[in-house]
Amino acid sequence: MAAALSVLLLACARVPDAPRPGEPGYAVCSDCAELILNPDFRVVPSHDGLVSVWHVRKRKCVLKDVCPDWDKIMTERSPLILVQGADGRYGFFDSRTGACPIPLVHRHAWPLSEGRCAVEDNDVVRFLDERGHAVAGLPTFPYYGHPLDDFVFRHGLCAVPDTSFLCGVIDTTGRWFLEPKYKDIVFLDDCILATLPGRRIQFGFDGSVLNPFVVDNVYPLLFHDRQLEVFAFEVDERYGLMDRAGNPLTEAVYLSIEPVSPALFRASLDEDGPGYVLLDLQGRITR
Repeated sequence: MAAALSVLLLACARVPDAPRPGEPGYAVCSDCAELILNPDFRVVPSHDGLVSVWHVRKRKCVLKDVCPDWDKIMTERSPLILVQGADGRYGFFDSRTGACPIPLVHRHAWPLSEGRCAVEDNDVVRFLDERGHAVAGLPTFPYYGHPLDDFVFRHGLCAVPDTSFLCGVIDTTGRWFLEPKYKDIVFLDDCILATLPGRRIQFGFDGSVLNPFVVDNVYPLLFHDRQLEVFAFEVDERYGLMDRAGNPLTEAVYLSIEPVSPALFRASLDEDGPGYVLLDLQGRITR
């Protein structure tokens, strides 16, 4: 009887086999396995498209039933992986030890970067370190579906909103690197783009202004098939006037700009009404 019980226990603790090429779940498990640093861990299918991570030698599950759509971002100095549980909650899994130093209890979370990660609960975003402790000096801030796509430190900087629904950039001490007065902020590989109403500015990571006039597109303006001396430029789905040398004559604050003569332009103001102004070749509003 004792022998039979031992066999039963071993069977119950058997590590599931990882799927082979062509089997259901192979691609998902293979993608997840690429992030695992411990050779004793095996990624296996769970149920309903979920996966689990098993410790082969200890014959136990160290991460159970997580969504395979992991944010596959891992810093060079950390084994922590951002994962989402079956209930939609986020946390971090240590792919080396099998622990979850930041449990899967947070409504939103963003990838670990430069030793910090942002998590959101009850509409408040805060920063944690790799042990799950609050980072001293870094502020909390509201989360309300802001256009910022992530809260990740890059070059010692992170874009965050304030209570007035505007964006700024903080450094690792929590001080404002760029004051919170921008509609949106985007980090690129070599610069920061900060958008004001009608204007976009390119900053370097040292705070210098690289380009005070960044546009999304430029359009020629035609009147009776004749190209005029000014152009329309676009910033954040709004339009302004610029001269042939590329100097802005207005900010990009209009819904549309249309010539009504070679020297006069109708600029729409309001999506819901007939409001518009007339602009001259210098971008000045005429009466």
